[in-house]
Amino acid sequence: MPRRRSMRVLAVLASLILVALPGLPTTAASPVRFGAKLDRFTEPTPAERCAQHGSIPAGSTCTWVAAVAFQNAGKHKAPKNGTIGKIRLISCVAGSFTVQAARKQSGSQKFKVVRSGPTINYKKDTRSQCGGDGFDDFKIQSFNVNFTVKKGDYIAVKAKKVGFMRNSSSGDTLLFEPPLKVGGGFKSKDTTTGSMLIQFQYK
Repeated sequence: MPRRRSMRVLAVLASLILVALPGLPTTAASPVRFGAKLDRFTEPTPAERCAQHGSIPAGSTCTWVAAVAFQNAGKHKAPKNGTIGKIRLISCVAGSFTVQAARKQSGSQKFKVVRSGPTINYKKDTRSQCGGDGFDDFKIQSFNVNFTVKKGDYIAVKAKKVGFMRNSSSGDTLLFEPPLKVGGGFKSKDTTTGSMLIQFQYK
């Protein structure tokens, strides 16, 4: 068989084989997230109330702003404009909060809230031991949302109590009382506490 004809036949056969093969699986792109690093080993410390800190009055509601991402250095701000499709957190207790997005004033340590979203009701770990007997099975709770953010926004929540907390005596979360309102000006924090175990995931 002449060489050219042979090459044409091989090309046709190769095309037929590719058509006959089922679609090859493709690897899905990893979701884009920012906030705390969460896995089954991420152990929360006891829930904290806004009024436990500084001179904040009993029964107060605060805005809590995550200024640092727990075990996820550099991932505390929104990396791009977009829509958040899921909020993920780890907590041993039940509670609720309003989703917020905060922005830092350039050249200062002041913040304001630029957006408020839905109220999230998270659940208690009902097992006899939160995290399992070996403290190596902490459950990540996930909530579907539709909440827009701009590049550089910080994760914030409005709540009296936060169960998704990891307190290591650092000032990773900034507290503002009264809570920051959308459209309000930049304000300085009232006090600080540990890290919030919360994460935003883009759609």
